Amino acid sequence: MKKETMLKIESGEVSFNTKYGAEIYRRSLSILLECAIFELYPKLKIQVGQTLMKGYYYELSDGSSFPEGFTEAVAERMREIVGNDEKFRRVVLRRPLALKLCRSYKRWDKYKAIKYLPKRRIKFVFLRNYFDFVLAECLVSAGALKTFRLLEYNHGFILQFPVRGDIRRLPNARDRQRKLYQVYMETKEWNEILGIRNAGDLNQAVVDGSASTLIKVQEAFHEKKLARIADRIKKFSLKKELSA
Repeated sequence: MKKETMLKIESGEVSFNTKYGAEIYRRSLSILLECAIFELYPKLKIQVGQTLMKGYYYELSDGSSFPEGFTEAVAERMREIVGNDEKFRRVVLRRPLALKLCRSYKRWDKYKAIKYLPKRRIKFVFLRNYFDFVLAECLVSAGALKTFRLLEYNHGFILQFPVRGDIRRLPNARDRQRKLYQVYMETKEWNEILGIRNAGDLNQAVVDGSASTLIKVQEAFHEKKLARIADRIKKFSLKKELSA
């Protein structure tokens, strides 16, 4: 029987073995990762992408490779923050002040996301000198975030989470999910063509009325993809008939 691990959150406690508890762990660990990167490499702009290998795939916004020794240095800083049991501090800001905060730190992705939120007050979480806005709860402190792995993957890396139901065990790292990664890269390429790099860009498209155009272009991309698949099936069938 798996041992239940309770996590401390603002509203009380939650079991890691539950879906909600696992989501809180992932959210808090992601903030911890971004805090460590912010402290060590403040000029790097990262973005999170596809869920891969029981974790989140991260890459640089400009598509370049990370510096040598990046994952080792970031993992070490993350463990330092965990060892100090640093607190996640929650702050509620009015929308104008929240937008000003994002502008001052040049966090334009967060700025766009907050700009279109319907709420007048925005909840932020601070870890040391790093901040992010949150739509749900996170842990009270970083001390519980002991289990994670940073795995280099193509030109980025994957932040792996503990196995569901066992906070002390990491997933198998052998399955590289290459086909899923190829699909992600293709989708990313489509989105860049459309000018959609994050949720803020999508919200902007909805507001300015160009969402319908985006949908039509996406449908055209999918039709072209299906046509290619049909051609491959036809060629394969013809080859099989000729060899029979």
